[in-house]
Amino acid sequence: MSKKKANIGYWIGKQYQGKGIATECVKLVVNYAFDVLKLKEISAYVFPNNNPSIRVLEKNGFVKTRKVNEYHPLSNRYRNSLIFLIKNKIL
Repeated sequence: MSKKKANIGYWIGKQYQGKGIATECVKLVVNYAFDVLKLKEISAYVFPNNNPSIRVLEKNGFVKTRKVNEYHPLSNRYRNSLIFLIKNKIL
């Protein structure tokens, strides 16, 4: 039995930030994941100081669930992250 869960991540280049691109892309991916793939929930990890990314998630209905301290391979160290979650309300 599949858990029907997924994670989402995104990165927007500086010249494209603040134009609503990430918000619209997350909206499209979430709709596709729930409507077509029939996923039950989607999670996203974001650094606590990344306010624009937090806002993108909140605009799309994600809710902060908890804080974790995990190894981050790109920075080669442990870092705090916030985990946001959205659940499919139709299922």
